[in-house]
Parts: sequence; structure tokens; C-alpha cells
Amino acid sequence: MEKTFAEFKEQFYSKVKDLTIFDSGEYNLLKVVLDGLKVDYASKGKIRVFIFYPSIIRKLFLFFGKMKSVVSGLENPFTDEALEALKNKSKRQILIIDPAGRVVKIQLGNISFYFGNIIKALKPENVVTIVEGPRPNFPENDFHVKEYNSRLAVACGWNGKANQELLNSIRVTYDKIVEDSVFSELEKLNIRIALQQFFIQAVFWRKVLSVINPEMVFLWPHYHREGCILAFREKKIPVIEIQHGLIAEEDVFYTFPKQVEAIEKRALFADEIWVYGNFWKDQLTKGAGYASKQVKVCGYFPITIIPTDEIKESYRAIFPEKKIMLVTTQTFMHDYFCSYIKFLSEDLRSRNLPYAVFVKLHPAENLDRYDSILNLDNVRIVNENLDVLFSVVDIHISVYSTTLFDAIRFGIPNFSVYFQPFSDYIELIRKENIAHMIHPNENPIDFSLTPSYGKPKEYYYKEFDSSFFENIVS
Repeated sequence: MEKTFAEFKEQFYSKVKDLTIFDSGEYNLLKVVLDGLKVDYASKGKIRVFIFYPSIIRKLFLFFGKMKSVVSGLENPFTDEALEALKNKSKRQILIIDPAGRVVKIQLGNISFYFGNIIKALKPENVVTIVEGPRPNFPENDFHVKEYNSRLAVACGWNGKANQELLNSIRVTYDKIVEDSVFSELEKLNIRIALQQFFIQAVFWRKVLSVINPEMVFLWPHYHREGCILAFREKKIPVIEIQHGLIAEEDVFYTFPKQVEAIEKRALFADEIWVYGNFWKDQLTKGAGYASKQVKVCGYFPITIIPTDEIKESYRAIFPEKKIMLVTTQTFMHDYFCSYIKFLSEDLRSRNLPYAVFVKLHPAENLDRYDSILNLDNVRIVNENLDVLFSVVDIHISVYSTTLFDAIRFGIPNFSVYFQPFSDYIELIRKENIAHMIHPNENPIDFSLTPSYGKPKEYYYKEFDSSFFENIVS
């Protein structure tokens, strides 16, 4: 049985009593280690952890890797043209790093779902935007990096003195971790992989900062980004994390236990986090990681869309004369969602109920994960902005997604399907009266369809205050 997030946290902090074991020079790599253990990189295929190779073998590995990338035509993001484009914008005050997970399509192109309004408030002429990720649809940007890998370390000139010192420090930290003997061989492999990811990321962003010199950085999230934050910390550039999803007391990377307070200033958190409403600030300040003064409530800044009547009618016409249930999925949970959707489809059909199902996939998921539901005649996978879908549907179903909170803005009845591995997050949803909890063999229509949220929607989603951003560049 999979561990819940709360179980993962409890087991980790019960066996690691002294968090200074993760000290590396003036920083602490606790979050890097947590990244390796939680993501479980080793389960995702063979990864060569070259930073732990002996020096001569490491150099040969990178040399042949570079040759292979040249032969295969792998794109190097640091072309002379790309670097020149960055240099031309080196005087701009603000750097935005956008994972490009969600975009809003308009006639002029793609706008970042999370950063579109922020860039508007800051004014585009003050902003450099760097987009990450291999997805085909991404917002307009000044620089695009598709992936971090060992070849990028070569492209960045990782042999420089500062990078060598960082590499040596990482290796010393790993030796301390091994000596402590609290981790299994598999856990140590995952830690090595995460330390390598951290190193490559730091080398990459050091290269970027040799070209531009922003006064402030906005990004999300703070976790999986420790190498990036290290590079900005070295240059004394403030890093602001913007909220991008659910923040819960049970989360591995938010609301840390009190013992983390002793090392949190060195643990490569962002300098501040700006959130949608007071609910999220209250969650964060229950534990360590961010102090109250580091959490700012700036309101709901993502792009919102008001669909036309014509667009709404086009979605209702997919299943004429039926009400619509919307299922919003979450990453790495496709088996759970497919199982429930198949149950729901059959239950609606066998009882001849006047409902059909829309399924909205998480932006980071592949459609082929949901092959088993494609032929269900009362189910349709839809690729549309949530604001549009929430304006059309009658019932919303997920497990513990932020979309359950998003539905509050539209007054839609929410249902959270209970799966044991996610029980700690689901408990937050239930405790806050965000959604009715149902089991995998239960249909929402057999329960009350009257929304009964715990608090006013403004507690969760305050109106966006653009002055937070405008005042930075005024």
C-alpha cells in the first residue's frame, strides 16, 4: 500500500533527527533530499548519476555525451543567438520563470495562465520571461529550455571553479548522509539523482545570470528548484514564489514540521510566497518553511475567462438534454480516476440517469493514460479552460485537487472520491467543508447537491490586487 503524504513526513522526520546532516557549505539540502525520496526518480528509468563518477570517468562520460548530442542534433539552448537575445534584455527589472504547465489561447498567441495578469501589471517591457518544459504549447517568452540534463551541464561550462566547488560540497554532503546509515540503498540512489538534478540546475541558472541581472524573480514552485534558488541567492536576488495549486498542512513541501525552523533560512526556500487568500496563508503558517511576514495575500491572479453563450451552448450540445458531471484528474493518479470514471459511466447508464461526464485532464498528463475510458459513450475528455467548464457543468468531482477549491468561485457542488493513499489531503477537503466525501462505488447524485462551503469564497480567493506588482516597477 502506498504511503500517504502524512505517513511519508512522519517516517522521514522520525528517522532523521539532525537535519544539519544535509548541510552543504552555507546551505542546507533538506528539500533536495526530500525531492529525491518523494519523486522516486529511480523508478522512472535508468539515470546515470555522473557527478559521483571518478573524475576521469566523469569527464569521459560528459565528453561522449556532448558528441552524441551533436550527432543526434540535440538542441543547445545556449546558442549565440539565444544568449544575444537575453543580453538585449539584461536591463529589465523582473525575471519570470514559467513551467508553462497551463496556457490560455487567444488570437495573438498563448498567454500564461499563472503569469499573464502578473506580466500585464508589471508591464511587459520590464519583464524577461524564461519558459521551461517540453510541451508543444507554451506562452510567449524570451528564452525556452526544454529540459535539464547532463548535456546542459556541458553547454554551461560546468568545469568552472564555482561549479567545481559546488560539486565537491555536494559529494561531501552525500558522504555524511551515507555515514548516517538511515537510508536504504534505493533511497540513497534517489538522493544521488536528486543531488545531480540540483547541481545541473544550479549550473544552468548560474549561466543565465552571467547574461542578465534581474532585481527580482517570480517563479513556482519553490520545491524541485533548489539549484535555481541557489543561483539567485548567490547574487542576492530576491525570489518570490507565486501560489500555483493546493497548499495543505499535510504537504511534503509546505507546512514543514517545527524542527525545520532551525535550518529553514539555509534550506533554499523562496524569500516570500504570494497567495490567493487568507486560507492559504493560514495553512502555510501552521508550520515551518515560511514565516507569516513572508506570506503575502495578493488575491487570485491567474487568468479568468468569461465564455460566450455560444461557447457554453457548444459544450452542452455534446450531450443534449443531459446534465454534466465534471471529473478533474491529477498527476500519477490515472488508474484511480479511470476506475472511478468507468464505475460512474456504468452506474449512470444502468440506472438511465440524465447525466453524462466530462473529464478534464491535468495539463501535465498524457491522453494515452486514459485509453480505457475513450470508448465510453457517456464520457468525453475535454481540453478546455476550467472557467469555461465550470460555467457549464452541474457537478464537480476530483480527489484532492485545487480544482475543488476553484469550484467555490462558481458555486458548484463538489465531491471528493476517497482513496486511502490520499486520505490525509482528502481529510483537509472534508474538514474545511470544501466537498462531500464519497467512496469509489458511490455516485454524487445519491447525495445532497447543495453546495455548503465552510467559509465565504473571499477567504480562499480574494480579488486580485494588481498594485502588489505595479508598485514594484513604479
